[in-house]
Amino acid sequence: MIESFIKHSEEKSIAKEEAQYLIYLLEGFVNLTFSDMGIEPLLGKNAIKQFTKLLDHAYAKTTLKEMYGKIAELCLRVLGNMSINQEGK
Repeated sequence: MIESFIKHSEEKSIAKEEAQYLIYLLEGFVNLTFSDMGIEPLLGKNAIKQFTKLLDHAYAKTTLKEMYGKIAELCLRVLGNMSINQEGK
């Protein structure tokens, strides 16, 4: 899942048409990251870097337009969930 998320949210491949797909993936990550067992598979795969990149770079806001708010909210929820894990900090 994380490889697909990273692939579809990179600057060179992000598309407004795939915003709903990114939302579905992020909702899955929110649910998975309620426990350490769901957080650990995301560690060491540049997940945090990609979530941060989506929040920090204008390309996502420009491309995703009205869907960006929901994607940003979900990224923050996943990052918050990950922060409860010592290795995710």
